[in-house]
Amino acid sequence: VLRPLCSGLAHLLHCTSATGYIAWWSCDYISISLAILTTASVYGRFAFYCSTQLQVLFFASTLGLLSTSLVAVLVSGDSSPVLRNMAFLLFCVFSNGVPFIYELSLQYGHGPVHVAVPSPYIWYWSASMGTFVLGLLVKGSGLPERALQPAPLADLLFTSHQLWHCLVNLAFALGTFRAWDVYLSWRPECIDPDS
Repeated sequence: VLRPLCSGLAHLLHCTSATGYIAWWSCDYISISLAILTTASVYGRFAFYCSTQLQVLFFASTLGLLSTSLVAVLVSGDSSPVLRNMAFLLFCVFSNGVPFIYELSLQYGHGPVHVAVPSPYIWYWSASMGTFVLGLLVKGSGLPERALQPAPLADLLFTSHQLWHCLVNLAFALGTFRAWDVYLSWRPECIDPDS
């Protein structure tokens, strides 16, 4: 609820003043980062369920990358856009990619039987991550606007920004409601592999 509210307010009120512009887009960026951190925390907990040490390492690393990203974007106004984008991209790829790759290695790497999660969980998670990537490609390409130029509706209907919002919301729905529902209905008791 908080994430869409921050986004809606940022899109609505960013044009009130120069200070409002910075404040509202900062609020939007922080809410995006917290949404990513929240989902990554759940996926990290699920992926490293039987390994407390890996959980601590993952959470500490993710928080460190989040802090670096927030400093690069919010505090270092004079830093290059490439540095800001790379810090955020590193945070996103690490926080989502590490648990996913770890889970895949357990699922398909001939690990112990007790770590095999249901295939629909992996498929929903994969579909969620693929939808996020598709959203980034649509947003980054600006393709609908380029294809519709010089049409008068190019800036109002089906812009890359609108499509990106739809894809991000679809990705969150696939990755949270669907994937987590599958996992939580299956979730076994943790079996210590060293015992």
